[in-house]
Amino acid sequence: MSFLEKLKRIFLYDGLKKSDYQAAEAYIIKENNRRLRIYNIIAIIFMLSLFVYSLIIRGFESITIIYLACAMINACILLLLYFKFQNNRIFSAITNYFFTTFFLLFSIYSGTITSNGMPATLFLATFAIIPYILYTKALSGFIHRFIILGIFVALSYKTKSLEYFRIDVINSVIVFLLSSLAGGFVRKIQVNAWLITSNQDKELEKVSGMFEVLRVIDLSENTSVDYSQYGTEKKVVGTNNNAIKQMDSFVEKNVSENNIVHMRQFCDLSTLEDRMFSQKVLICDFASNDVAWRRATFVVLEDNKKGFPKKVAFTIQLIADSFYLNMLEFDLKQIK
Repeated sequence: MSFLEKLKRIFLYDGLKKSDYQAAEAYIIKENNRRLRIYNIIAIIFMLSLFVYSLIIRGFESITIIYLACAMINACILLLLYFKFQNNRIFSAITNYFFTTFFLLFSIYSGTITSNGMPATLFLATFAIIPYILYTKALSGFIHRFIILGIFVALSYKTKSLEYFRIDVINSVIVFLLSSLAGGFVRKIQVNAWLITSNQDKELEKVSGMFEVLRVIDLSENTSVDYSQYGTEKKVVGTNNNAIKQMDSFVEKNVSENNIVHMRQFCDLSTLEDRMFSQKVLICDFASNDVAWRRATFVVLEDNKKGFPKKVAFTIQLIADSFYLNMLEFDLKQIK
C-alpha cells in the first residue's frame, strides 16, 4: 500500500478499507442520531433554564433573547431527527455539523464578546470535547475545527486585550492539536466496534433462513432487532424499541390457548435474566394457532461479569406442521 493510499484511508475512512467503512456507515449514522437526540434534549433544558435565570437576575437582559433562540434552534434539530430521512448520510452530516457549529459559536460568543476581560474557558472546554460527542470523518472534522479556531482567534483579537488574546491563542491551539490527535484514536475504536456489529448482523442474516423467527434482544435496553419474520415473510430486518411488548404480542397472536400460559412464562423477558443465570440455552416446545408444533429457544449471545445474560437470540423453528401431525394421527389409528 502506497503512502498516499494510507493517508487516504486515515483521513477518509479512519484507517479502514472503503468497503469496511461503508459497511459500518449505517451504524455510524444511527449512533450519531441517537446521541444528537439526547444532546438536544439536554441543550433545550439548559438553554431554557438560562433563559428563565436571565429574566430573574439583573444584568443578563442583553442575552435573554439569545438563550431563547438557542432553545428554539435545538428544538428544531430535535424535530428533524424524527423525520424518515434521518438515516440519510447527507442529512446526518448536516445535522451533526450544524449542532456542533452552533454550540461552538455560542461558546465563542460567551468567551469573547460577553467575557472579553478573561480567558475563554467555556470555548476551550467545548472545543476539547467536540471530537468525542459525535462521530465525524477525520478530514472533514479537522477542517471544521480549524475554521472554528480561526473564527475564535479573529474575535478574540478584536474584543480582548493583547495579554488575554495571547493566552487564548496558545490555549486554543494546544487544545486543537491534542483533541484532534486523541479524537483520531477514539474514532478508530468506534468505527471498528461498529464494523464488528455490522459483520455480526451479516452472519445472523445468513442463518435467519433456518428459522421462522430470529430476534436479537438486548435485555438491558429492552430493544430487539428482527432478522426474520414469523409467517411467510423472511429476513425482514427491523428494530423494536419495546422488546417486552413485542414478545407479549407474539405470544398472544401465535400460541394456542392450551399452551399460552406456559409460553407467557417462558417468553417473559422481565424474568429471563434470572432464569438464564449461568445458562446458555432455554428451550420450550409449544402448539401454535395453525395446529403445528414449534420450538422456541433463547440463546445467550452476551452476558455480564456476574453471569447474567445481557443480549440473547430468540428463535422459533417448526417441528411438525398440521399435515405431518394428521399423517401421524392416521398412522396411529392404523396401528390400533
